[in-house]
Formats: sequence, C-alpha cells, structure tokens
Amino acid sequence: MIATLIALALAAETEAAAPPPKPKIEVVWTRVPSWRDVVDAYPDRAWSRRASGNAVLNCQVTAKGRLTDCLPKSENPSGYGFGSAALSLASKFEVAPAHEGDIIGGGRIDVPIEFRMPPTS
Repeated sequence: MIATLIALALAAETEAAAPPPKPKIEVVWTRVPSWRDVVDAYPDRAWSRRASGNAVLNCQVTAKGRLTDCLPKSENPSGYGFGSAALSLASKFEVAPAHEGDIIGGGRIDVPIEFRMPPTS
C-alpha cells in the first residue's frame, strides 16, 4: 500500500513538472520559391529518374521573417538529394514578421517542401 502511494505521488510529481505543450502557431508565408526556383533546385538524380519527393527543413526564424540556420530534418525518398535541394531553397522563403506576443521571431519551425515531376504530355 505504501509503495503504491509513493508510486502515485511520483507519477503526479512527474506530470506536474512536465512543461506545457508548445502552442501551434500558424505561419503566414509572405514569400515562397517560384515554380522555376523549384525546377532549378530539383536534384539531378531525381530529375533523370522522374522521381518526385519531399523534404522537411527545420529553420530558425528571424524577427523579420527570414529563415536561417536551416537543417534537413527528413527527406523522402532518401538518396535522391531532396534534402540538399530543399536547403538551397531556404532563402526563397519568408514569413510574416513577428508581432508582439508571437513566438515565431527567434523560434524554429519545420518547413515542408514538395518536389513533384511535371506530368508528361
């Protein structure tokens, strides 16, 4: 009985010490890469094999809405260069500047980038 009470007390203490979940912030893009930018960045290996894919970057956002310190978080399929291609597009993105109370400025966000082959005619 005492062991059960101690376990319950420890569980309650652990739950109370857990930080609250981060609020979801809606990112408003004010600039994104053009279709031409994406085509120019498309990895050669993927292009020659007509492979589509995607990558997710994790980037720091400046108070002015620019992306810096981006790191590839994932790419699919791997081995085609979609992560590197996404990194080359990071400077083409911009989000609405942070407002007082927003936590975007200075925070990090995930940026998903799709690479889709155009349909053949």
